[in-house]
Amino acid sequence: MIIKKTFAAIILLLGAFILFAMYKSSLPIIYGTKVKANIIGVDSAKSRRFTYVYYPVIQLDHNNHRIRFTDDSSSVDKNIKKSEIMVYYDPHYGLSQGFTVVTTTFLIIGLLMFMLGILALFTLLKFKVDRK
Repeated sequence: MIIKKTFAAIILLLGAFILFAMYKSSLPIIYGTKVKANIIGVDSAKSRRFTYVYYPVIQLDHNNHRIRFTDDSSSVDKNIKKSEIMVYYDPHYGLSQGFTVVTTTFLIIGLLMFMLGILALFTLLKFKVDRK
């Protein structure tokens, strides 16, 4: 019985951790403003495979300030044309390009693990009370 309770608690805590991580990663979307950003160039960095990874250099205007930085969260083709994208930006939380399939998948997995952990704990506790 103790092994089942421990497993249920681990599933519950793992689900809570995933949900918290998804909340923290979506803070720029929640509190940020949607602005137009321009990809003005490409920055290269050496990867572990002795090749180069190319990151977009993004420039945006936020509160009459021009902000330029390299987005390390996504890689692009080195021959990318200058283009315009919509991003969420907040000075405290940074930049986000919106919800992705990976974010949505981890959100669903976290919710399922959290609910499964709560269900397992309550059924184990109810089963223990009913047996006495």
